[in-house]
Amino acid sequence: MTVTDLDSYDMIMQVYSGNCSNLNPLFCLDEPEPMTGIFPVIGGTNYFFQIGDWGTSEGGGLTHFELEVSANNNDCFAAIDLGSGPVSTIFNNNVNLPDGPPGSCNASSAVTMQNAAWFRWTPDQSYEVHLRLSDIGGYDMVAVLYTGTCVSLFPIACLDEPEPMELDFTAQAGQTYYLQCGDWGTSPGGGETLLELEVSAYPDDCSSAQRIHLFEMVTIDNSVANSGAPSASCNSSSADDMDNDVWFKWNAPRDMLARLLVNPVTYDGVGAVYSGNCGSLNELGCADEPEPYSVLFNAISGRRYYFQVGDWGSAPAGGITDVQVIPGCPGDVNGDNHVNFDDLNIVLESWNTSVNPGEDGDVNGDGVVNFADLEIVNDLWGASCTF
Repeated sequence: MTVTDLDSYDMIMQVYSGNCSNLNPLFCLDEPEPMTGIFPVIGGTNYFFQIGDWGTSEGGGLTHFELEVSANNNDCFAAIDLGSGPVSTIFNNNVNLPDGPPGSCNASSAVTMQNAAWFRWTPDQSYEVHLRLSDIGGYDMVAVLYTGTCVSLFPIACLDEPEPMELDFTAQAGQTYYLQCGDWGTSPGGGETLLELEVSAYPDDCSSAQRIHLFEMVTIDNSVANSGAPSASCNSSSADDMDNDVWFKWNAPRDMLARLLVNPVTYDGVGAVYSGNCGSLNELGCADEPEPYSVLFNAISGRRYYFQVGDWGSAPAGGITDVQVIPGCPGDVNGDNHVNFDDLNIVLESWNTSVNPGEDGDVNGDGVVNFADLEIVNDLWGASCTF
């Protein structure tokens, strides 16, 4: 079911079962618009849709209401197609029957999943995905995300608590993903549920580089990434491109010696740091072994830097990868590569304040200037950092 406000007013809709003298509210839709909802219907039952303007002021306008019906999504083969992009929809699985495997995080006594509702999603491009399931109806949810086919499903993750349940994963273009959502345990329940898929472009090349911040730890799966230029100076001599390369961009918050830290958890990695722009990159450093590896470089306040991280050599592989940018000279707050009174003064001037992580005297990147930062400056007092 989809409701579109053609005259751009603020819509609201309530769905009921029953009859006009005894309406039973099923669920309510508001934002985002167009509003979409998925719910099971029972043969012979009347359903009513009330559509109006949100709030206490009159408005309204031309509205398009579209209702599509399909077989109940009670098994994988009847999974509802969620399309290829972002998703925000409400469904109700309280009439769905038990179906499919229970999921590894379900009750040990469960032999199938109660109130199982099935969905399928095939992205049109590779994405970084944030999946969120919220139990509006207040039941105890369980969900499993799969790849494969309905006759050969491969579980990626099982979700139980806390609720709302959330999962970040990398989706590959053209790969179909199946989601099974039901009630935890062995007793039926289910209810109204909000399903959301938030997607962002997969950083497969420089132009789609993912923004990263000082001290922020980013974990990404680059096994689905394509190879791309440049190959990086410390890569294998046989490599024309860097295999499984993903890209990040970072704006230096101050003058500093910076360190790119990369942990290719399951593969032989390589990474490079560049200045310039995507059309004219200047390599500042490259690293391979030992792993985790790091690249030191001098960063200038306000300047953008690009990080290319991939698989060493000419045989694609990749895998789970941790990426982080940290100061290369801990305790050096002003970026002169020395830890002294100038750094101490910056810490004291911002004492007991909340700041952007890594800025204005926040030495350890926790967003607060306090004794922890003072202790780092004190421990490294008199140090000089060069490379």
